[in-house]
Amino acid sequence: MIQQLEHCLEIMKYLLLVFFDGEEVIAYKTLVSYENDQSVLIDHQDIKRRRDIVKKATIDGVECILGIEHQSRVDDQMVLRVGNYDFLTYMNQMKKGSKLNGVGTMTLYTGPDKWKKPRRIKEMMSVPKRLDQFIND
Repeated sequence: MIQQLEHCLEIMKYLLLVFFDGEEVIAYKTLVSYENDQSVLIDHQDIKRRRDIVKKATIDGVECILGIEHQSRVDDQMVLRVGNYDFLTYMNQMKKGSKLNGVGTMTLYTGPDKWKKPRRIKEMMSVPKRLDQFIND
């Protein structure tokens, strides 16, 4: 499945369908491979992370980073894993000293069961209404 998605035309179909309601906002020529090996140091351990697919694109003249994660089984922690990938992508951009490019990630779930797990980090927590606006999601 991942090998099939690696073709730019297939990636564009999924990105257009999910991110842009089918509107053609990504030009084929703007999709380029993007650095995919990431790591983070937690409790003195170097933890490696690798997205399934990550591309750099230009949308309305602005560069951004788009990821696709393939998931064939329901995973309680998927929303946190995607958040981790996105955060590491931002951290890697900071090292370069330039303005950050926005990061958007889509999970393509192909399992037999309906996905009933959180789609946003806030769905995993209890947040007082007064604090809600300050919680990054």
